Amino acid sequence: MKPLSIVVVGSLGVAMGCQPASRVDANAAEPNASSMRLVAQSAAALRTPADAIAAADEASLPLASAIRAVDEARKIVANNLANAESTAFKRLDVVFSEAGKPEIRLDLTQGSIDTTSRSLDVAIEGPGFFRVITKGIGDGYAYTRNGNFFINNNGELVLGMGDGYRLDPPIAGLGGFAEDRITIAQDGTVSVIPNGSLTPVQLGQLQLARFTNPQALHNLGGSLWQQTTESGEPIITNPIQDGAGKVLQGYLEGSNVDATREELRLRKLNEWREQLISAARSAK
Repeated sequence: MKPLSIVVVGSLGVAMGCQPASRVDANAAEPNASSMRLVAQSAAALRTPADAIAAADEASLPLASAIRAVDEARKIVANNLANAESTAFKRLDVVFSEAGKPEIRLDLTQGSIDTTSRSLDVAIEGPGFFRVITKGIGDGYAYTRNGNFFINNNGELVLGMGDGYRLDPPIAGLGGFAEDRITIAQDGTVSVIPNGSLTPVQLGQLQLARFTNPQALHNLGGSLWQQTTESGEPIITNPIQDGAGKVLQGYLEGSNVDATREELRLRKLNEWREQLISAARSAK
């Protein structure tokens, strides 16, 4: 799919066909320092159509607020589109209240479960999250449904994001084993089959976290999330227990973004934005 281009108008004056600020009347008087400061302050205040409308006429403030709300929604939809192919990405939905204020909601709908046939790829079927250690980011822990794991130089199972975030609790002792000698059961049991043996040896246990209000998680970027006061404390459990879901080796969860629907949303928001700007022009 071709990337979607978004054109953002940076100044209502330019959008309305006014002369660019760089065009100067040859007969105009030389501006003094005070007037130059005023021009600079005005330019800074008119960076967006919404700001321009609000500054031009106090009666247009509702229209300016509506344009800002639409612009916020456009950013969110554009970010959804940018992550349409990101593993386990969860889209944000924008719902406008009766007052016209955008309300952002996390859509936790399960993405498609796609086979990869790779032993270290693990999908979650159910509402749980993996917990990883993110030193220096957030509160030191993050939650994700991205199970694209690798083995680091210390023989630990790590998430294939950033510098390789370690799982919590850690899964270690995997160094020297080929991926096809590693098994991960649906209950999260991680085992290896040593060379020359047919008997698996358990090395660790994957655990899942769930939240009483997961829609309130804070996004750290991509498919990483952080707990908040509103989300509640994580409830840590083994897969298949306490409704956390099960894990599936050799699979990854896809993004839950429907690119076609998001493109339609963005198109409608762009049309709405143009209508609001036209209304603001007519109100003058």
